[in-house]
Amino acid sequence: MKKTMLSILLAAQLVVSLAATGFAATDQVTYHIGSISPVGCLLDDDTNRVDFQDSAGGPTRVRYGETVYFPLLNNQAAAGTSEEQLLTRSSRLADELEQENAYLDSLRSDLETARRNLENALNAAVLSKDILAADLEGLIAAIDAETVGAEQREAEIASLRQDLTEQQAYLDSAIELDSAADAALEEIRAGIRLAEQELEALRSLVPPVRERGSLEERREELLTAIQDSGDLLTDAEAAMSDPLETTAALIETRGGLTGRIDGLKEQISGILDGLLPGSLTAENDSGVYQPYLDARQEYRGRPDAVRLDSGAEDYLDDPSPDPDGYPEVVVRYGEAVRELLAVYQGASGAGSDGIAAARNLAGDLGELGLSDDPPDQDGSLYARLSFLREELSRIDDELSLSRERDAIQSGLRSLENELAELDETLAACSEEIERLAGGVPTLSLDPELLTPEALGGADDGWEADSMIGRQQDRLFSLLEEKSDREKEKANAAEKRKDEQVAHDEISRKLSALTDPDAPSAAVRATRLRQNYPFLLLSQTLREAEDIQTLSSDAVLDELDGLLGLFLSRDLENRGPDSDEALLEKMRVYESYRAAESAYSRQLPRSSELARSASAAALAHSQASSSGSGRYPYVYENKAVDGVKLKSKWEEGKRYVDEISLVKKRYQNDSGYTGEAPSQYIYFIALKLKDRDTTSASPVDLFGTISMKKSSRSDSLNKFDYEDMELEISLEIGFTHPDDANLIPIDPAAFYPDEDFDEDAEETFDFEADDDSFYVANTKNQKKLVLGMNTDYDDEIGALYEDQTDGLLFWNGNGGFFNRSGYLYLAAEEDSFLYRIGSGGGLVPVDAEYDEYEGCFVIRTRALGRYAVSDVELELIDPAGEDPEEQIVVVITPDDGEPPAAPSVPAKPSPGWSQGSRSDEEEAPASSSQASAPESSQPPEPEVSSAPEELPAAAGTGDISVPLLIGVSIAGAMLLTLIVFLIIGAKSGRFRRQ
Repeated sequence: MKKTMLSILLAAQLVVSLAATGFAATDQVTYHIGSISPVGCLLDDDTNRVDFQDSAGGPTRVRYGETVYFPLLNNQAAAGTSEEQLLTRSSRLADELEQENAYLDSLRSDLETARRNLENALNAAVLSKDILAADLEGLIAAIDAETVGAEQREAEIASLRQDLTEQQAYLDSAIELDSAADAALEEIRAGIRLAEQELEALRSLVPPVRERGSLEERREELLTAIQDSGDLLTDAEAAMSDPLETTAALIETRGGLTGRIDGLKEQISGILDGLLPGSLTAENDSGVYQPYLDARQEYRGRPDAVRLDSGAEDYLDDPSPDPDGYPEVVVRYGEAVRELLAVYQGASGAGSDGIAAARNLAGDLGELGLSDDPPDQDGSLYARLSFLREELSRIDDELSLSRERDAIQSGLRSLENELAELDETLAACSEEIERLAGGVPTLSLDPELLTPEALGGADDGWEADSMIGRQQDRLFSLLEEKSDREKEKANAAEKRKDEQVAHDEISRKLSALTDPDAPSAAVRATRLRQNYPFLLLSQTLREAEDIQTLSSDAVLDELDGLLGLFLSRDLENRGPDSDEALLEKMRVYESYRAAESAYSRQLPRSSELARSASAAALAHSQASSSGSGRYPYVYENKAVDGVKLKSKWEEGKRYVDEISLVKKRYQNDSGYTGEAPSQYIYFIALKLKDRDTTSASPVDLFGTISMKKSSRSDSLNKFDYEDMELEISLEIGFTHPDDANLIPIDPAAFYPDEDFDEDAEETFDFEADDDSFYVANTKNQKKLVLGMNTDYDDEIGALYEDQTDGLLFWNGNGGFFNRSGYLYLAAEEDSFLYRIGSGGGLVPVDAEYDEYEGCFVIRTRALGRYAVSDVELELIDPAGEDPEEQIVVVITPDDGEPPAAPSVPAKPSPGWSQGSRSDEEEAPASSSQASAPESSQPPEPEVSSAPEELPAAAGTGDISVPLLIGVSIAGAMLLTLIVFLIIGAKSGRFRRQ
């Protein structure tokens, strides 16, 4: 009994020791999930990172379609771990990393060796390309020779010898023709070189000869121009009234006349300024001015008694004079005074002072005269002005003649100077022609007889009978003859080459059949295998030792394919990127591919282990450094291995779109100042649904998100997930606009007394279209959501693309005001306005056009959707274009209730109902939301998180491997214990017997 118990105790102790050893081997530290931060962080609109500063202590209001991120916290996991554990883990990972890197280096060395072997094989193939092809041809010829019968072989040898004799004669003839063609071609080339030298000498004379001709023509033109200028100078002086009078004197005289004219104009303007509103015309002169003079003369000719007793002063002072109460002459004079003042000064009434005013006015009119008075230096102002203008015109004519005389004199001096310079240039040009002509003695050129016509042009426009033309024709003739000779030479060379190839081919065949020392086909095959070991030859060819095996179809096909590869392909492109068909013939290619595959598999494993080792070293350094900041976030993949999410919502469940565990970059975290081990951390992402609504009232989202681990999770990273819950309390709605009277592109909430005034005529502008606006009565206006954009509607545009490409869209979100207002839509007056219905159809709108604002004016309560076209459209029913429209029902991840009956949704307004944003750099794993239903309440979905970057199987550094080892050892020891118990039990029973 004691021995039995001792066996049991020893076995138990062994099991415990081995199990402890196995578990001790798995002693690791992971920054496990300690809690979930209740402070959500909104996704920044301008970056693809989670911005901690967006939350400002946690968002209380979130927009529809937004995603809220809650970071996972490790609750200072490194602080609760001993420094010894951290050092053990860091050292072990460092050792593993060193081993992995050594293995990776060996794989890299193997890869480089395989690459060098492959490149050496390819280089050998390039260097031995021609020899290899010759050996392949020799082997194929030897196989053919040894497989032909003896009599047939002798007949073939005799035939080849006869063919070789005939071919030698053909080859000798071709060589002779080739030599003759070469000699003739060289002779014509020498003639062409001489003709080109002579043609170049003629062309060098063309520019100076042309220049000399041009200079001589210009000299003649200058002589003619000088003569013509002298004649013009004589004519100009004769045309002047006084040829001795200078231009300066005439200018001075003209200045005096201009001053006198300006003085008269000022006097005339002074008088005309008082003639209001009348004008100085011949009609007014005969109809008003002259009658006044006549009436005045008649009145002044009456006796003094009449003028004193019934004078014109009394008549004019009388506000309602009776013509019968005054003498007729007085009436005529008084009315003439009134008419004169009324026409020229606009005076509607005239008292006794009107006689003096009329007399002064008549004096001014007499001094002024009429604008068409004849010129008279002593006459009226207008007559004197006409006289001075005629005198000014005469002086201007005389001044023009004087200036023309001066210009002719100046031009004559310039022509004389140019003639002197031209004579010098002409002399230099003649010297140059003599020099060039003297340098070509073989052409016997006389410089005096050289003209552009005789010499010809240096370009393609020469005359055929000119010197250059004749020389060019000669050169063309020689070039044509050269072309013919070159063709003859090419034909002769090609024929010689063909004959040589045929001769060599017959010689090779004959040599292969008659050479007694020629190796057999089997020997050639053996040499081929030995000389080119880098080639991947077929197994049949390598094992062939007799002519029967070598002449098989498989071997001949292999040899033909290999020969074609090296004869037809360009092998300059060497290296691992060469042609696949060539690489497959290299014996070392398979080794290279295997080395490359091994290195590619090992590289990510080593990189992942390097990241883990770096994080472990940082954890140890943070634990051993006093005062160092603790990294608060979860970033290790083992911490989230097998994590699943559950959610339970008390209110607002229908607004939740998706819950997932994601790994993302982050920035602007002011709460942590230590050394960050990773730019990525894990978040719980709460994605809200997008929503089309015109209600400004926010909605609440209350509930909890909890976490648990699956059975495949890391058993060493246990903690109580029942208490790992996140309380969610969010308000979902629209934000207030920045400008109280500016309707933004994205919908925003407007509130009375906050975002807009309660006014009987409030004007709202639009951010997307600053030329349009909306005017409404906002008295007692309730809160509402407003938004507008001008995004192009592709579906409607596609329907009418055959009619116009000038569609413009105005997309309001459909917000309703309490009272009707006036919507001003900016558009061209001749354009056509349509309302966009809920199904996407267009309805014509008969709206008035405000030319001052440049807008259509629509009376409406809602900010609906409109389209403007530059042409009148033939309307199309969108429903008729897609009669087979499919209805898709989407069940959200957290909707446990059965879906409602499907219905075709209305076409959403573009711009704010196209789904939420997704800016994640690393896509989370697909979420699983299915769960078994319960009897009392709907199931709560679970979201499985497996980030894309995490490996599916445990690699280097996976703590589950040593754990499984410990469990296996413990199981083995347990089995041993059972065996001991059974043996002990049996031993006791046997002893009792």
